[in-house]
Amino acid sequence: MINSQARRKSPNKRFVDVGAAFNQGLQIATRGGAVPTSNPGGSVKNVYENKLEGYLNNLPQDVDLTTIPDKYKNSIHSFLTTQKHNYVVLGRELSQQELGSDRYMYLQGQMTNIKNSFTNLSAKMKNYGEFKQKLVEDIRQQRTSLSPENIANVNLLQSVFTEQFDMVVDEYGNPSFAGDDGAISMDNLPGYELKAFGAAKNMLKASDAAYKAGVPLKPGNPTYELEKSKLALAIDEGGRNTLMSIISDGLIGNVKMIDDPYIAQSLEQYNNGGISFKGLRDIVVDNYMDVLSNVSSEGYKAKQVAASKRRGGGISNTQSSKYYSMVPMKNEFGEIKGYIRSSYDVSQPSLILTVEEYESGMQFDSPDRQQVQNENQTYGPTLENPKFDAPKTRSQAAKEIKEQDDKIKLPKLG
Repeated sequence: MINSQARRKSPNKRFVDVGAAFNQGLQIATRGGAVPTSNPGGSVKNVYENKLEGYLNNLPQDVDLTTIPDKYKNSIHSFLTTQKHNYVVLGRELSQQELGSDRYMYLQGQMTNIKNSFTNLSAKMKNYGEFKQKLVEDIRQQRTSLSPENIANVNLLQSVFTEQFDMVVDEYGNPSFAGDDGAISMDNLPGYELKAFGAAKNMLKASDAAYKAGVPLKPGNPTYELEKSKLALAIDEGGRNTLMSIISDGLIGNVKMIDDPYIAQSLEQYNNGGISFKGLRDIVVDNYMDVLSNVSSEGYKAKQVAASKRRGGGISNTQSSKYYSMVPMKNEFGEIKGYIRSSYDVSQPSLILTVEEYESGMQFDSPDRQQVQNENQTYGPTLENPKFDAPKTRSQAAKEIKEQDDKIKLPKLG
């Protein structure tokens, strides 16, 4: 991260005094001679001095270095002093040349280059300060993408903005930053990319909608194909940065796709030219659609469980009028082994769900549930079906009660 020094603006809020730099350069150029003054009470200027002063008045007055660190200010001040000296020397010679001669035009062009170098440097330093401030804020807010290439670019920029390089300014006012392994000009500094928050928000909305809809999404399903096309379009619009951000930044469920070995291998193939942008995009889209399908399945289960609780066990309204409410089935230890809805008609089998079926959201009228075909079918802990103890049908319970009543002997009267 950028250290605290990089986050603070330089405490030196002054401008570099170009006038002072000029005077220093002028003293060198005139070998300590008298400096022309605009004070009417001063000495009378000759034609040469008036021309020279006119040239100098065309130079920019100040270069704003408010946001530039002291280490780089020294380089810039040295540049300004040298260029002022060169400007004065050229101006002295120009004033002695015939107007319009080749030498006159050459000298005038050199002086114009110096003037433009001041303007150019001033603009570059302004951009430097703005760029630095924006990067520091984006890093602080954790907005920069974590793709490998972007991390490398951000690290380089941090090195520049924390003065780990020396600054060199060429004769045209173009700054560059020099290190042990070479130099890079300010114009060639890399940019950096932000996380693809827009695409991520749309992906999260799609996941939320799929869960709430409670309809399983599978390939060929219209909604599935629509969401797939929307994501592919969003990546195409955002370009490479959006694709790299979706892969690397963990914007969906805090899970980074790049941690998937298949995605990581595909990214490496893309970087090596083995697959195209579209090929990598399609792999990423398919990966997300698998996630979206799983989310929709979870939404379906949740919706079924909620519906089951609202309807007292989950059978159609027509069937519900023919069955008692759902009750849990327990073994001798009081453990719930399943759920049952007994029919009002004792000749009809009860409806049963295992614990696993009930928790998955399965309904009592689902064709996939365990079914009791008749009152004589066992549904207990057999080798074929060891899930829970067999429930008693209503007819079995009535028969047992009658048998118990028959065993009771009433006392004789009299």
